[in-house]
Amino acid sequence: MFAEEIAELNLKKQPIEVGAIYKHFEGELYEVLSLAIHFETEENTVVYKSLKTKKIYVRPLKTWSEIVTM
Repeated sequence: MFAEEIAELNLKKQPIEVGAIYKHFEGELYEVLSLAIHFETEENTVVYKSLKTKKIYVRPLKTWSEIVTM
């Protein structure tokens, strides 16, 4: 399933690259550290770090590139 989700993101022209910097819609910058699988749920996730606060976060892969309606 992990490869299928990445392939789906590639079709949307939104590949996730480890080491790349991404800008949140509110302006903060984040660096992708790794792609991972949640231990208990086996959900595919993105591990990333805020360049401002240096905090590390984990987010479901399927929500990483969601379109935000404001």
